[in-house]
Amino acid sequence: MGKVFRNFAAHKTGILLAEFGGAQAEIALKTRWKPAGSTIRFESNLVEPSALPAADELRFQLKPYEVRVLCVDGE
Repeated sequence: MGKVFRNFAAHKTGILLAEFGGAQAEIALKTRWKPAGSTIRFESNLVEPSALPAADELRFQLKPYEVRVLCVDGE
């Protein structure tokens, strides 16, 4: 499941991704956004917070029942 939340006034975007099927999931997220920084931060219910390098396509894996929020500053 995926959902995008945008705060236009604060120039921030949150991308919520969740795996509900009980199996690891491969994620490929394609965007045209240009974040203000060179990284996109993420929070997860199963792994430590971290960052991904900003790119037109992000690839990562969700663990079973993982919920992850990608935090994007600016555009």
